[in-house]
Amino acid sequence: MDDLTIVIKTLDRYICLKPLLKSIIKKYNNIPILVGDDSLKSCKKQIEKDFPNANIEVYELPHDCGLSFGRNYLVKKVKTEYFCLCDDDFIFDNKTDLETALNILKEKELDIIGGYMRNYKIINSPKDRIIKVVQKLLRYELPTNYIGNFKEENNILTINYRIHDFPEYEKVEIVNNFFIAKTKVILNNLWDNDLKLQEHTAFFYEAKKKNVKVGFTNKLSVRHCPIQNFKYKNYRTRNYTHVFMEKHNIKKIISNFDDKKRNNVFELPKIDNILFSVIVPVYNSENKMDLLVKTLKEQTYKNFEVIFVNNNSIDNTEKYLKKLIGDDKRFRIEFEKKQGPNYARKKGFELSKGEYIYFCDSDDYLEDDTLYHFACEISKNDSDIVIGDYIEHFDNNRKYMKGIFQNYNDNLQKHKDILLIKPAIWNKIFKRNLITDNSFLFTNIFEDGHITLLSMVRSTKITYINKVVYHYLSSNYGLSATCSYKNLISLIDTQVEIKKVFIEEKKFDKYKEEINYIFITHCIYRMLRITLLDKKNDKKSAYDKYLKYIKTIDKNNKYLKKSRAFSLAYCIVCHKFCFRIFSPFIKILFTNKIINKCFKRLDR
Repeated sequence: MDDLTIVIKTLDRYICLKPLLKSIIKKYNNIPILVGDDSLKSCKKQIEKDFPNANIEVYELPHDCGLSFGRNYLVKKVKTEYFCLCDDDFIFDNKTDLETALNILKEKELDIIGGYMRNYKIINSPKDRIIKVVQKLLRYELPTNYIGNFKEENNILTINYRIHDFPEYEKVEIVNNFFIAKTKVILNNLWDNDLKLQEHTAFFYEAKKKNVKVGFTNKLSVRHCPIQNFKYKNYRTRNYTHVFMEKHNIKKIISNFDDKKRNNVFELPKIDNILFSVIVPVYNSENKMDLLVKTLKEQTYKNFEVIFVNNNSIDNTEKYLKKLIGDDKRFRIEFEKKQGPNYARKKGFELSKGEYIYFCDSDDYLEDDTLYHFACEISKNDSDIVIGDYIEHFDNNRKYMKGIFQNYNDNLQKHKDILLIKPAIWNKIFKRNLITDNSFLFTNIFEDGHITLLSMVRSTKITYINKVVYHYLSSNYGLSATCSYKNLISLIDTQVEIKKVFIEEKKFDKYKEEINYIFITHCIYRMLRITLLDKKNDKKSAYDKYLKYIKTIDKNNKYLKKSRAFSLAYCIVCHKFCFRIFSPFIKILFTNKIINKCFKRLDR
């Protein structure tokens, strides 16, 4: 096997990769193995530790660069005449006969020879040792083979798959992601770098056009042992099929499977050519914007502009940002001398040209298809506001957060309690006419929530998409590092201004219960955080101001009555004696990471 190299692209699944490498080394001791790793945390050191004497070369790739980029990179590093493409969740065994398959490829003068997979039904195994135990106990296999042919007519691409057909040899047009190929041929028929996923169909579609000769043999197979943790599943939910279809003017893809259980149709949705304006305030954000700029550049929907508003940064933010942007004309940098994120947002809004406005923060990032999903939803339903899900990152963990808390099937604007969702602006997109000068408050806390609330009550149609659109990086997860007297008190000023605007717009009476509930719950949360202040005078002053203010809010509403947690908290914070007694315990809620993690759900 001196003329063959194993090629593996991996992402955040060392739990799968490790047993694969073990199985390869056990069967083919000295065969060269190239691993392309675009995980957030590289597995290179772990591989060097676990396989110190193996012929493995690990390449650390840009995070989440995608299957296509990773495979292209690795193929260019191959030094042998042939290579074997593997996914990171395969296992080699006695049926993985690379020698026989390679001989068939040579005898039949093929460019690619594919094999089949034997799927092990193992679900949610947290460690690779459990994989071994379960496999040995069950020895359960479901042989699956995806071989087929393409048919294209009237901009409709039909793929006829046979999944239970295992011929000894047959010439086909598409096989599994487990094949042996001629290195030189694939170098002239690489994967499409614009497709991080759904690259498989596009690869063989292009191969057919270039007359690449593809075959299948049942002499080659591999065990397929997929394990998808939450982090990995999130990567897999993205869809790049529309990118492939748009490039090749394909309106519909029909996949026909011979068992008729998974036949599916993907039709290119009709999308209006909507211009989106993405507005990003930046302040001392040097070395924090890499992921945001990267994911904006990689958006699968292309009709957008990005306005970064430099808000008096005193570091090298602007210089660093220019380097990240490069010559992409969709990005530009503006300057706002007045300090505060809403001054920057307002400046960006005034300079923007988009039909829809999307606000985000400089140290977070988007999914690659965020704007695409927004565009699809707006084109389909003519939505004024679209709400999506998001991932909250904290302490190297992730938490999936729903954009809404009830599964309404109709226009969300009809439901007044929609105002009670997370008011953050970064998982929502707004129609331009919803935002006016009085949408921007210039306080320090919750000023972005005002944009959300006011836009919601002004809108006529709000819809929700069950898609992750944003990644919120919560570094300290609400612990005491961000607590200050000025910020605590600022919430009162914000709420006073919000109420004033709602009254002027004649919206307050209609949404009185919802607004008061939002005010009370946020006040309670801030009052509890008073325990984190260092100075006694600050604690007393802040508490007295909040106590006086919170008693002016009508607490007699249905939402507070239903919430036992907030009702109890209200009783504690509004009685000085109770508050004094419970203060040491309240402080623990914010200073202990585990307890704070549970308690943070109150800060909505």
